[in-house]
Amino acid sequence: MSRWRTLWPFVLAYVVLTWLVADHPFFWDTVQLASKHAHWFYEQSFSTILLPDSIDSGHPPLFGIYLAFCWFLFGKTLLVSHFSMLPFLLGSLSFLYQLGIYFGQKENVTFLLLLGTLDPFVAGQSVLVSPDLVLLFAFLWMLTAILKEQKWAILLASLLLGLISMRGMMLCLALYGWWLTLPYFTCKKQFSVPQFLKDSSNKVVPFLPAGLLALAFLLYHYFEKGWVGYHPDSPWSGSFEQVNILGVLENIGILGWRLLDYGRLFLWMGLLFLLVKRFWKKIEVNQKSKYHLLENFWQLPSLILWLCLFLLPSLLLHKGLMNHRYLLPITVSLSLFFYQLWCQASWKKS
Repeated sequence: MSRWRTLWPFVLAYVVLTWLVADHPFFWDTVQLASKHAHWFYEQSFSTILLPDSIDSGHPPLFGIYLAFCWFLFGKTLLVSHFSMLPFLLGSLSFLYQLGIYFGQKENVTFLLLLGTLDPFVAGQSVLVSPDLVLLFAFLWMLTAILKEQKWAILLASLLLGLISMRGMMLCLALYGWWLTLPYFTCKKQFSVPQFLKDSSNKVVPFLPAGLLALAFLLYHYFEKGWVGYHPDSPWSGSFEQVNILGVLENIGILGWRLLDYGRLFLWMGLLFLLVKRFWKKIEVNQKSKYHLLENFWQLPSLILWLCLFLLPSLLLHKGLMNHRYLLPITVSLSLFFYQLWCQASWKKS
C-alpha cells in the first residue's frame, strides 16, 4: 500500500503526459525504428522477421513487431502507438522505486523518482514512441534483478535487452561483467582463478538464452543479407564512418558536452561535492545506512565503469553516434549514484 501511495502521482503524471502527446507524430529516429518498422510487419501480416534494406538498421525486430501487434489489436493510430509505451514507463517507475529503497531508505524514494523522471534524457524519450524506453525498462529490471540475485528475472530481462537492439546486447555483456566482478569490487570475495572460473560459468547461465537468440538472429541476418549493423548504401552509413585520432578527440569533447548538457552540470557539481565531503569525512554517515556503506559504495561506480567499457568505444570511434539517448544507462546510473550518496549523507555539522 505504501508503494502505491508513493507511486500514484508519478503514474498519473505519465498517463496524463501520454494522453497529451497522443496525437504527436513520429519524430527523428522513431520514424524508422517505430513507424516504418511497424508498418512493414503490419502490412506483411508478420510473415517475415527481416526488413527491407532501406529501413533495416540490423537490430532485432522485436520493437517493430510489438508496435505492429498493438496496432493489430487496438487499431493503427497515434494514440495506440503512444499508449503502447505506457507499460514500460510505469515498469521503469516500479524498478526505480525498488532501487530507491535498496540504495537509500523508503522515505527518500520520492526524491529518486523525481530525479529519474525529470532527467532530461529520460523525459525527452518519455514523449516518444521509442525503443529506448523499452531498453531503459529492461536495464532497470536487470539491475534490480542482479542486486536481488533473482536469476529468472535476469533471464527475462536479458532476453528483452538482447532482442530490442544491438545496444541491448552490449548492455547484457556489460551487466554480466558487472555481476561477475561485483563481489570483488565490494570486497566480499578475494580473487582466485578457480573461484572466478566457477562464478563465470554459474552466472552466465541466465544470460545464455538471450545470447543464443541474439547470435542466431545476427547469423541469420548475415547469411540472408550479407551484412550486420549497416551496409554501404544505407541512409545512416555515414554515421558509422570510422574516425582518426583527431576525430576520437573531438568525440571525447562531444561526449563531455553530452554529459553536461540539459542541466546535468548541476548534478555533476552535486556529485563532486558529496564525494569530496565523503572522503574528507565532513559528512557523517546516517546510522540507518551505515551498514550498507562499505558493502555497496562501489556497486554503482563499478556499474558505470562496465557500462562505459561496452557502450563508449563504438560512440568514440565512429562519426555520428554521439546521441544523448545512447548514454541513457550511464546517465541514469550516475543519477542513482548521486541519490545513494545523498541518502548516506548526514547534513549535521561535524
